[in-house]
Order: sequence, then structure tokens, then C-alpha cells
Amino acid sequence: MSPQLFYSNFDFEYQLRAGYRPTPRLKRLNEELAFCWLALAEEEDQVLLEHSPEPEFLAHLEHARLPCPRFITKTSQINAQRLTPWGWSKPAQDFARQQGFTDLLPDVDSVERVNNRHWCFDFEKNSPDNRKVLWRFHTLSGIRELILENFGENEGWIVKLPLGMSGRDQLRGEGNQLTDAQACWINKRADGEEWLIFERRLACIQELGVQFQVHRRPLTQRPPDNVELIEIVPMLADRNGRYAGSWLLDPDKVRADWSTVVEKFDDTRSLAFSEYFGPVGIDVMQYRDSEGSLAMRYYQDVNARYTMGRLALGWRRYLNPGEVGCWLHLSHRCTTREELEDWWGVRTEPLHGNCRLIRTSPLWHAGEIVRHQTGLLIAESESIAREQVQRILLAG
Repeated sequence: MSPQLFYSNFDFEYQLRAGYRPTPRLKRLNEELAFCWLALAEEEDQVLLEHSPEPEFLAHLEHARLPCPRFITKTSQINAQRLTPWGWSKPAQDFARQQGFTDLLPDVDSVERVNNRHWCFDFEKNSPDNRKVLWRFHTLSGIRELILENFGENEGWIVKLPLGMSGRDQLRGEGNQLTDAQACWINKRADGEEWLIFERRLACIQELGVQFQVHRRPLTQRPPDNVELIEIVPMLADRNGRYAGSWLLDPDKVRADWSTVVEKFDDTRSLAFSEYFGPVGIDVMQYRDSEGSLAMRYYQDVNARYTMGRLALGWRRYLNPGEVGCWLHLSHRCTTREELEDWWGVRTEPLHGNCRLIRTSPLWHAGEIVRHQTGLLIAESESIAREQVQRILLAG
């Protein structure tokens, strides 16, 4: 394929908000997450950074036999034929036009519409699988009334903004009374015009990232013919329920195990994507309801952009036939490079049999330790991979 430039707007959802200006913290997060493009990048591709990576990391990539794309820090160094952003926000589209990447840009209004949680809400509220797991409100008094009517003392809930990064911009609580801090958080965001999403916290058993590609549709073609199901990627969660990685398992077995999900999206692939085209990831959850029965939530989140699960599929090229993998996303509390090297050492040794764990993120970048660490675990079987992943997650 033609060389591509990876554009790291991992603050994509914030870019969809009017008047957004990235904070230094979010700029740093974009810089760290830019190395996640390694999952897809080839040697002829480019990754745009603010700061050049350290020689240690480039040497590490060579030693691990991972492809090293060309890391650039100036737009004058761009030498690519297509742009690949995390998501097609207006800033990403403006950048594309400034640099001459004018082909295949989706309608920006459709990008904003599909990524807004209200768009997903409209699908889910009418689903027979809903079972009263989500509502929306726009006043503090509205949510007080809602939780009094629908929640017991120990039942958990989550408040989400319509446009927010995965795992962020959320308020978690439980019971049917708000604390002063919770009321303050909600009051700042529910202004009588902005509707917020309110969800029941579910007893999750497994989350899945259902990966689609929406192809640009000729005028003569109608949905869902332009929507391609790429793969179902099971997610890994840590002990607190946060995203910790994506599993690379036998895709045929995963489709067979989750045939109900495949059938569901065979029936609903059109999803009114309208003028949007590009990558789409839909988060699905299998959970246990209050009666102890298994249930499915098919539209937990709809992301009309790349996802970490979609990127993870790029690591399949390093798996030998019959092998499985897990692309791990890990946080740490190390403060020095030496501490972080030891932290990785604890997780790398000893590994079972032919397992191998390849670090896919730098230890240090632009004078700071890298907080978001990633690594690719490869094993000869799913059972061994799961055993080793649990050991890694529980390591001190």
C-alpha cells in the first residue's frame, strides 16, 4: 500500500467540542499514545510527533524485529500519500487539506453525529435487550429523581458526557443519593440544555470490540452493503474494570463463540452511518443481570474512529500459525527509567514455555517517563496466554 502519515489526535472526542483547546496533559497523552500506531505502521510510513523518540527505543524496535516507521517532527518532512488520523475531526480534516491530503474525507457533520453518545442512545433505548440500563437527563433535579426511582442503596451507576474520551469524562457512584461532590460535578455539566447519559453499572462478564470498516458508498449503493465486519476483538479488563488490552485469538473461533453478536450486526449494520465512512468500533458487553441471567448490551459505545482493538489487529502479523496474543495496556507508578526497567523485568521473567512479551512503547520520551506502557504477549495457546496475562496484571 502507499505510504501513510499517522496523525495522533487521540483527543478526538474533545476536538468535536466547540472551542476545545488541548491542555499540556492532553498534548502529552497524544504524544505517548502516538507509539500505538506501531501496530499498523510499516517501515515506509511516517508518524508525526512533537519530539523525536530516543535512540534507546529505536534500538529496542530493531532488536525486537518490529518495523520502525519514520518518526518526523516537522510538517516539511511529510512524504506520504495518505493521512490516517485516529478520527476525522474538523482539526484533522483541516490538517489534511493544509498538507494536500484532500481525498476521501468524510462529512464532518456525520463524524460528529455518529460519535455523539446521543446517537448511540437512540438505537439502544428502543432495543428489546435494553432492560432499563440507560437514561438521559439535563438537570440536577432530573437525575436526583431518576436514581430515587430506579436504584437501590448499593446499585452502581455512571454518568457520561455526550462527547468524551473512552474511560474519561465519567462520574461513577452508587445508591440513590448524590454526594455534594457528585452534585457539583453534574451541576457544572447539566446546564438545562446539554443532555447527559446516565447508565446502570452492570456486572460485566466480557466486553467485545466489534470492528467495522464503512466504505465510501457510491450513489447507487445502499447500506448495509458498504459496511464490512472486520473482526470481533475480546477486550481485557483489569481488576477495576478498566481497559487493559485486546485479545488476539482465533478469529473463526471468536465468531463462532459470539455468533449471536455476528447475527445481531448482520441485521443492523446500516446503523444510519449516513455520510460517514472509515473505521468504526462498537463496544458490546455480556453481563449478568439482577436476576442472575446472562444478558447482552449491544451498543455500549459506538466509536466512528480507530480504536485500540482495531489497532491491535495489526499485531497479528507477528503471530506464528496457531499462536494467540494479547496487546497489553498498562499503567505504573515508576518515577525513574531504572524503576520502569525493573517493572518490565518483573513482568517479562519468568514467562511460561515459549511465551514472549515484547515491549511496544518507549520507557522515556521528551525528558519524561512514559506513563502509558504497552506490550505484546504471544503464547502457543489461549489457556497459557490467559494464565500469563493474569500473572502480569497481578505483578507487584
